[in-house]
Amino acid sequence: MNNSKPKREITIPEEIRQKWQGIVNLIAKIINVPAALIMKIDPPYIEVFRSSESANNPYKVRDREHLAGLYCETVIKTREKLLIPNALKDKHWKKNPDIKLGMISYLGFPLLWPNDEVFGTICVLDSKENKYSKDYKDLILLFKETIEAHLTLLYKNLKLENLIATGKEIDQKLKDSEEKYRLISENANDMIHIFNEKFEFEYINEQAFMKFMGYLKDDLIGKSGLEFIHPADLKRASKELRGGFKRGKGSLELRLRHKNGTYRWIEVSGSVYIDKDEKRKALLIGRDVTNRKKVEKKLKESEARFKGIFESKLIGTFFWDANGDIIDANDVYLKMVGYSKDEVLSGAVRWRDLTPSEYTDLDNKALEEIATTGVMTPIEKEYIRKDGSRFPILVGGSALPGSTHGGVSFVLDITERKLSEQRLKESEVKYRHLFETSPYFIGLLNTEGILIDCNDAIKDLQSIHTIEDVKGKNFIEIILLNEKNKHLIPMFEKFIKSVFEGANQEMFDFRLSRAIGGHLWLYVEATLIEIEKQKFVQFIMQDITERKRSEQLLQESMKDLARINTELEQFTYVASHDLKEPLRMISSFAQLLEKQYKDKLDEGANDFIRFIIEGVVRMQDLINNLLKYSKIGKSSREFEKVDLNNVLKDAIDNLKKIINETNAEVIYDSLPSLFVDKYQLLQVFQNLISNAIKFHGESPPLIHVSARPDNKHWVFSVRDNGIGIDSKDYERIFIIFKRLHTKDEYGGTGIGLAICKKIVEQYGGKIWVESEVGNGSTFYFSIPKEIDIKS
Repeated sequence: MNNSKPKREITIPEEIRQKWQGIVNLIAKIINVPAALIMKIDPPYIEVFRSSESANNPYKVRDREHLAGLYCETVIKTREKLLIPNALKDKHWKKNPDIKLGMISYLGFPLLWPNDEVFGTICVLDSKENKYSKDYKDLILLFKETIEAHLTLLYKNLKLENLIATGKEIDQKLKDSEEKYRLISENANDMIHIFNEKFEFEYINEQAFMKFMGYLKDDLIGKSGLEFIHPADLKRASKELRGGFKRGKGSLELRLRHKNGTYRWIEVSGSVYIDKDEKRKALLIGRDVTNRKKVEKKLKESEARFKGIFESKLIGTFFWDANGDIIDANDVYLKMVGYSKDEVLSGAVRWRDLTPSEYTDLDNKALEEIATTGVMTPIEKEYIRKDGSRFPILVGGSALPGSTHGGVSFVLDITERKLSEQRLKESEVKYRHLFETSPYFIGLLNTEGILIDCNDAIKDLQSIHTIEDVKGKNFIEIILLNEKNKHLIPMFEKFIKSVFEGANQEMFDFRLSRAIGGHLWLYVEATLIEIEKQKFVQFIMQDITERKRSEQLLQESMKDLARINTELEQFTYVASHDLKEPLRMISSFAQLLEKQYKDKLDEGANDFIRFIIEGVVRMQDLINNLLKYSKIGKSSREFEKVDLNNVLKDAIDNLKKIINETNAEVIYDSLPSLFVDKYQLLQVFQNLISNAIKFHGESPPLIHVSARPDNKHWVFSVRDNGIGIDSKDYERIFIIFKRLHTKDEYGGTGIGLAICKKIVEQYGGKIWVESEVGNGSTFYFSIPKEIDIKS
């Protein structure tokens, strides 16, 4: 270090030097560091004023070094504490001379004179990484305050001596150069004025005040300067003026009211002197800095905007130099490339290395453009992430003010945009292919109803040779290629207007007379779309002529079917009704014959009479069941909420006789309540339980009825211990009149299960059976939980 002597204004007495030496020795010992220092500045140098007498301390008293790059430089500039645990981890300190001496950690505080000027620093340095605990910081802060107390005492003593000498000198010099001062003052560009301790104007150089503030002497002399200060600056300015009178000098910036009522920024500095009457006065010089303030404000706003961009989470930002190094980068950029801030700032990552080699020429051209114009046109290229993957970016930037070898760049990850562009291209190709090859007529109309685009399908609609014959024409003209379509014009005008006015979608069908004769039925759908900020109606027309013909045939068939059904119902009713009467006659006469001639006829004749009576009964049952089957679904009763537990009990009561005769047992779980026709569900339960009893085995019948929820349905089951059913007959048993046994084996008409099937299917449910011969059967049927129909 340079050992030339420092420049001194205030002599530090030997006794204070000894106290300060004791302080640095004590600090070094307590914290256990090689060096504890008190540094004194002599710009642009700094001197080791006191150095701890500890081993391995490379710093000697009176060593001097240029401030640039030192830890102390930052402390003096910021006037704040500086802590550096390890300078080797921070690229900013790589040229610091202290590192060359092996000192890589630093903790320092500024030392200030009472007039707020910097004396120097108090600091500690270590050759190893040291984060310095809070106790160490508080210790150094305590000694800092002790040293500053010494500085305050020295300063006040010197100022007192100078004040006495200066007052006498000023008085004599003012007398000797009064005329010279007056000439200088009156012709100066700055506003020179004198205040008394009440802040009243006692003198102004009128020419300058008139030029900058619009005031004459009579406007200001004898008035308090505080009256002209902006209200927002008054408290601060008043405090500074009083402090200046105490200190003997001072400076501040504030806004003063111009004579026209506006405010202008003035930079004021001055010194206090004692006049010939032994009164303290302040000699002040004011300079108009309004324009400078405006520039500073714009600069701050610009800096704030740039800081907002740099810290934003939307775009990657980094500072660079022409060598390829990254000086700084924000979090978005770091996340984008996959590196940490330490990796980037340590020089381990260079922006040139992030760029694939095929973009080198593009980068060089961008650097040339920045060197020439100061900015670069945004370019698209790729970056290589830390993991080796590549991704597309859009990058732009500019040179930093005053720099020819560095700048700032803004990087946007355009992966999603590139994917979107690719998807859009693929979509456009698919859409155009669909558009061109679609068998449906697709067209685009503008707001004037002009057909601006369409596919070849229009040729089949109006038998034109090329689509160019109709493109650019009003769609109404195309419809009117056959005059029979005139009646369609109001409908199409209304339809086009409705879509453009905001209807989400319009659709209808219409009959189009073709230009070459004949007609087509067409179905049209229209949607409002936007292409490059222009609105269009996109419509699709489908030829539904065959569908219309099919619908017409279906309607005719439905009418015929309805007529046939009506006739069949009438026939069934009439046939059943007409059959009942002769059957009653046969039954009556057969019973009468049996009663009167039973003992007069032989056994064969009696059997014949019995056969007649049994046949008549079976025929009556068959007719009654046929009537029941035909009436299912024709009841006018509305469904009501029914507790099926009660319905099941009624069914069991109706079958009490056969249950008692067979010693049958019917058990059941809790059943739900549903909106149904209770008489129809009564018939279902009664038929299924009756069958279970009828087809029992050797053991007495045991029937179990239960129900379980299954999504949107309730599934009911009727399980028995009867003879069972072969799986090949599962479907057959539900067909009307299909019997698995002879009437001699088991009675019945073969209609009961068919009735159950028709009732269940009427509700939107289904019925089925699971069984095994000899091991009983379980009949299942499902009923929707919510039924929105009428029987």
